Amino acid sequence: MPPEKIRDAFPLKECIALTDNLDERRVRAFATSIMEEAALEGHSILPFNDVLERLQAKAIDESFPIDEDILTAQSEEDFFKEEIESVLPSKENKFLFFKLKRLVELKAIIRQRLNFEQIIGKPLNIDKDWLNEVNNYKDFPTLDSTSPDYNDELLAREEKAEALRILTNYRFSVLIGPAGSGKTSLLEIFEQIPEIRRGGVLKLAPTGKARVKLGHDAKTLAQFLFPDRYDALTGNYFINEEGAKFSGARNIIIDEASMLTEEQLASLFDALGPVDRIILVGDYRQLPPIGTGRPFVDIVAQLKPTTFEKENIRSAPAYAELRQIRRQAQQKDKRWDVALSKCFGDEPTKEDIETFHSIAADEISSKHILMVKWYESDDFRKKFQEILENELELDAKDISKSFNRTIGAKDFGDYQYFNNGYAEKVIEDWQIISPVNGYGYGVKEVNKFIQTTYRKKFH
Repeated sequence: MPPEKIRDAFPLKECIALTDNLDERRVRAFATSIMEEAALEGHSILPFNDVLERLQAKAIDESFPIDEDILTAQSEEDFFKEEIESVLPSKENKFLFFKLKRLVELKAIIRQRLNFEQIIGKPLNIDKDWLNEVNNYKDFPTLDSTSPDYNDELLAREEKAEALRILTNYRFSVLIGPAGSGKTSLLEIFEQIPEIRRGGVLKLAPTGKARVKLGHDAKTLAQFLFPDRYDALTGNYFINEEGAKFSGARNIIIDEASMLTEEQLASLFDALGPVDRIILVGDYRQLPPIGTGRPFVDIVAQLKPTTFEKENIRSAPAYAELRQIRRQAQQKDKRWDVALSKCFGDEPTKEDIETFHSIAADEISSKHILMVKWYESDDFRKKFQEILENELELDAKDISKSFNRTIGAKDFGDYQYFNNGYAEKVIEDWQIISPVNGYGYGVKEVNKFIQTTYRKKFH
């Protein structure tokens, strides 16, 4: 609402002027703004009381005397419901929630594609010697029964074989596993199955780095959905009933699925025509999305059973999990970084917790892990830069080019190029991970620091 002087100088027509400070358009606009802010924080719904508190805390020039009765009354009006829907209390939920209408529509698209009863009840019944398929993979050594880690390697292959059966036989499935558990190798085996090759494979990922890991024929979600369902100017993903439906492959693989927002997943499902299989790959314990909701976590919770048929292999209809880490196990020195990562899983053992305390107390020396303490944002940035430049062995005389070489650039005279087949391998050598999005040490600030310190010549 403009100040009184402005209203007097430029009066609006009576039919469009606000009636008072609690005009229904003003209330809805403020409530929608609150809900959109919450969506950016990752919340797809908000309790009624939270919305009311946020409205009352809004710093605005004009009075906005909103209270519980007024918000309740307006939320029941059709005009309000055009933008925000109420999620009424139930036996499972005793509170009233608000949800943006656009997010309700996105959820409906996701649910339409994910009919779990039909997915689980109608497998494709393809039968093979799955363990043989795994053992024949070109990058796996021949099993040696005399090896001291034979049983561990055999278990790792058996769980891959069971996961391969699941991925092949269900029209929708999830593949879960931490780094080093063999997800990438398993997907390469999956792609070579005759039934899969005939239908073709589309490989997607939320980010450019994750796309590179999938190979040169993969795409980011943005690349795949542009322009019908992705706006490059705003970075927004959206549904589009008039947009074309993809029919170029019958098997869809989405890596790093834990990073998917509800907008991204719904836009993807909206873009797909009839397909044979959709596979979400990732680790629900890591890399949460920067945006609305956590659909991958919700889907995993829906599919993951409380018990499994086999003690050491976690698989179920449309659900496959890899837990045996063999990449690091095949190396001679102990990977303390991998041991530390287990502490943040959902089932840490006593040994994992003891490892955490030993590392935190700086009692463990390893070339794979270094603990550095910092106390505020400025202190973090200084130490972060020192460590980054030391670990990557950057050349202070030409910092940008030396940084680019660490992410796959090749020098050609005075220029640098990122070539397929080379850059996608080099870029996997290192990465930066932060547990938060905001603050001086979060994803946004770290990315900003990288861009302005090492990549500013490319802006």
